[in-house]
Amino acid sequence: MAIYSVNVSTPSAGAGAKSDYIQREGKYEGKKEELLCSESGNLPSWATSAHDFWHQDEISERGTQYREIRMALPNELSMEEQCEVIRDFCRENLERHAYTWALHTNEGRISGKPNPHVHIIFCEREIDPQRGEPSREEYFRRPRHKDGQTNGGYGKSRQITGKNRRKWLCEVRESAERVINTALEKAGREERISCKSLEAQGIDRVPTRHVGAKSVSMYRKGFVTKAMDSYQHIRAVNTELENLEKEKLELETIRAMVAEPIIVTAKDLKQAIYKREVAYKAEKDRLETMAADPKNLVPNVHRRISNCTLAANKLYGLRLQLMKNVSDSHICSMHQGVDDVPNTSGAEIKSLAHERAAGKEKIIDRLISQGMKSSKGRFAAWWEDREDDRSKDQVTRAEDEMYKCWNL
Repeated sequence: MAIYSVNVSTPSAGAGAKSDYIQREGKYEGKKEELLCSESGNLPSWATSAHDFWHQDEISERGTQYREIRMALPNELSMEEQCEVIRDFCRENLERHAYTWALHTNEGRISGKPNPHVHIIFCEREIDPQRGEPSREEYFRRPRHKDGQTNGGYGKSRQITGKNRRKWLCEVRESAERVINTALEKAGREERISCKSLEAQGIDRVPTRHVGAKSVSMYRKGFVTKAMDSYQHIRAVNTELENLEKEKLELETIRAMVAEPIIVTAKDLKQAIYKREVAYKAEKDRLETMAADPKNLVPNVHRRISNCTLAANKLYGLRLQLMKNVSDSHICSMHQGVDDVPNTSGAEIKSLAHERAAGKEKIIDRLISQGMKSSKGRFAAWWEDREDDRSKDQVTRAEDEMYKCWNL
């Protein structure tokens, strides 16, 4: 199941150390298997590598050295599709910023499923294409304006660091939703994500909170932290809400079904007749096998074989009448549904559904029984027409005439 998770944060470590961590370099090489792919963009020409740029950033930058975007990626996408999602995201949001991204995957600490996610670190300094590129020494300094010329480094983006940073953050979250959903659509997947809250989406579910690695580790050792306790409680509540929603949908489906009229079509009759025909033939074969064995003394076996043969032939005749005279959609019988369903409880609705299924079978039994008991002259009229344009009184009178020869 695709989930939405985008987090933007300021440094928790130096830029060089963070670069080594996400690219699994230096002391983090032991976790190299978790790194699937890594790329950089908009690095200055003086930087020999991403490692070189971010370590220079850590040395020279006086303010915030970088910002990090962590984004979950859908398991439904392949690694190549996930990488393309990251590239599209960076093109939309970091066109004028030096950045490095690394795609990681590991096993979810709680779910145990693959957990693909990307770490994107980027420099707050906004590249100005109208001026020359600052040198290594000048890149991370403040820009200086004198005599119509600009020296020093690039200025920091006020969109990210100023009063509008909340607006920028919302745009980043919307961008992540857009590029991921586009990729899912291209991949032919039905799953979609949303950056909106569950409440805004109209989803009756309690939002979960992130449980850190320390809480999970302590839980495995037998200690339950507040974060883990809260997580387990929310999961239990959400499971109960999901069960209630499923039951609600089930009851609504049943309520709509039992309120509809019970309709028996020619196709229903054909199928029921064929099943009985096959059953009679099977019984006939069984009796013939028993009659052929002199050790089996079955009373009236030949009469029973004759009766089975007669019933099977009669059923075949009924089925042939339907096949020749009516289409599968032809309505042979219609009975009104239950009008007061909205006022019934869940248990009563389910009981009505069972009664409805049994009622339809009973109607089919009656129709077949009437056909089997019809005289030769009335044989072709046993599947009396029940079109929708007939009034209730007409249908009732026709059924009364048809059912009066029943003996049930």
